[in-house]
Amino acid sequence: MSAVRVEERKSPEAVVALLSGEITSETAPSMHEKLLGLVVPQGRLVVDMSGVTYVSSAGIRVLVLLHRRAAQAGGRVELTGLPEAIRFTMAATGFLELFVISDADRAAAESAGPAQLPVPGQREVPR
Repeated sequence: MSAVRVEERKSPEAVVALLSGEITSETAPSMHEKLLGLVVPQGRLVVDMSGVTYVSSAGIRVLVLLHRRAAQAGGRVELTGLPEAIRFTMAATGFLELFVISDADRAAAESAGPAQLPVPGQREVPR
């Protein structure tokens, strides 16, 4: 099992968190702590999950808690790069509706500097 990695990028439009690895009950607590530190009042947090290979229910719980914290602070969380299996699971459980899904919106991530983001049109998952 690989640990989940969180790489942070900042731009004038948003804070971008690039996630990679597996989000399990063992890795979710450290991811939770790192992501909560990226929530700013009235801010936009873009969580790029294109490098995530697995998400357990603990990982989905972290995303829901992150959404709640951002909403309490007047901000929002956007998910991008959702692998098809993760998108399906979140849609089936109803949690996908909590988030703005911004697969086509790469401007904030790209303006935050070089990163390991998919090229637009590559690995895009139809809605």
